[in-house]
Amino acid sequence: MPITSRCNSCCVTCNVWKHHERKDIDAAVLKDALKDPFFSEVQSVGINGGEFSLVPNFMAILEALTSLPNLVSIYLITNGIATEKIKEHTRSAKTFCAAHGISVSLCISLDGVGSVHDTIRGIPGNFEKTIQLIKDISSDKSLFCDELIIGHTLSRFNIDKTHEIADFLSPFDVTLDVHLAVPNKRIGTFTDSEKYNILADDKCRQLAAEYFYSRFLSEGNLTAKARFFANYYYLKNQGKGRLSNCLYRYRDVTIDENLNLRLCATASESIGNLGKESASSIIKSTRTKKETKRLLKECNNCIHYSYYPLSVKGRFLFACEVAKQQYSMTVYKCHSRRQRLKLYLHALSNIIKIVVKYDY
Repeated sequence: MPITSRCNSCCVTCNVWKHHERKDIDAAVLKDALKDPFFSEVQSVGINGGEFSLVPNFMAILEALTSLPNLVSIYLITNGIATEKIKEHTRSAKTFCAAHGISVSLCISLDGVGSVHDTIRGIPGNFEKTIQLIKDISSDKSLFCDELIIGHTLSRFNIDKTHEIADFLSPFDVTLDVHLAVPNKRIGTFTDSEKYNILADDKCRQLAAEYFYSRFLSEGNLTAKARFFANYYYLKNQGKGRLSNCLYRYRDVTIDENLNLRLCATASESIGNLGKESASSIIKSTRTKKETKRLLKECNNCIHYSYYPLSVKGRFLFACEVAKQQYSMTVYKCHSRRQRLKLYLHALSNIIKIVVKYDY
């Protein structure tokens, strides 16, 4: 849920800041819209922009979210520039949400170390402000959020420097979330993505594939390991062959600052406006069915939301790759057919376990 088109950054991977309109979502209309039965099972809301900390009535928007009876978490994304406003908004959000049994995750964007970050963000001094914000919040995290995440977007501008991020952040109590810059209709980059898209440059694509495969090899957590593999597979196949499921195909939705309802932020057109129609009537409309059918043709070429569970095909390919890493050298060293057969059966049982039994 992007709540505003206001932004104080000039990112090369986003065009929101180029919009002449500076629009905030209408909290009162939003509150009424969210009372529709269609939203009754919503458990999580991601709040971004633009930049959410620039919204004067931010707390009124949070209050509107209490119309959702099953809401348990919110996810805030910030560019880290207006440090005092960000701390003020997040501190207020944490207090308010804690009183309503809602957890708060805060994601601070960091696209590189030093000048790399400033160049991508288009704002001199952004890096120093962002690092100070990370220090301030991580030093007393419970005042601001339940989880502090650093969002790192891989693009043509930083792929050769991305190894610096993990080392730089090692002293902080944060979670590093790495994802690819992708064409995104909501932020106006669907038609001019070649300037930042890793897929537009073969060398960058290979560097990114190597990065995700190395993370796949070194990661111990199976869920995280699966996500790294999905990104690697997508890059290896030159932007085709999505292995992650996407809940926007049948469950999740996007509401933008104009109260337009979209199926996903990446490629969906607006399917209706919540200030004019109820969500239930929009979802049942013919235009929604047409847009769903159109989007399904785009999904195989998209890597957005790769944190979702793998498809059956994805689980099988992932399980085979895991087994190959675990058993290939051991099999090579075996001298008897019996030993090799025993290892093959053991590997097969692990593959079946990952494909069928493992809970992502």
